[in-house]
Amino acid sequence: MGALKSAPTIRALVDRGLDPLAQREIQDLQATLTMGQEAGLADSQKQKASMDVQLQSQNYDGWSRAVTEFTGNLCVSSTGLINPNRDLDGNELQVLHQHAPLEALLFGMAATNEGGAVVFTWPEKLVAPHAFVTSLLKRKKYLPGLLVQFVFSFIENTFFSERWWQSLTDTERRHLTELAGIANAYYDPFEFISSKMVPWEITKVVLE
Repeated sequence: MGALKSAPTIRALVDRGLDPLAQREIQDLQATLTMGQEAGLADSQKQKASMDVQLQSQNYDGWSRAVTEFTGNLCVSSTGLINPNRDLDGNELQVLHQHAPLEALLFGMAATNEGGAVVFTWPEKLVAPHAFVTSLLKRKKYLPGLLVQFVFSFIENTFFSERWWQSLTDTERRHLTELAGIANAYYDPFEFISSKMVPWEITKVVLE
């Protein structure tokens, strides 16, 4: 909703001073972005309406979840929603640019008495979210670092402590900066590295 509200102002400013051809290309891109934002908002509102009904009735049937619990300082925290189109092995899970409902994967992190928890949840009938989460969880050795790389790649609503950031190696900071700068994580190629990155020790993983 915020992106759509700001779109007219962006369109009025983004191509100033450029030649006519460049202006047309930029305006075409902005129009495409707006169409995608409108479609995404419609999908989100439909999903939220369904979830509101379940919340009010306290009936949470029909959902799958994956919960990873860990000890250690919650130095990175994030929450958001993605529509995974490929898993960590590169297998295609869904085509995002077709006129079909997108399969959403909801994600959040929370502090616990011992450390924290990472939670994925999705409607149990959906295939793409389940396949994506399964491909992530099977890499148990580097799961903490993969979770951090996941949020830097896909989710803008991510926060982290300065002390943790300064504790990383130059290579890790450079890699996370590159992931955060990806224009479109669904179509731009990138890779996760085998690095723990965070002081988390996994204590429990539940997939159901």
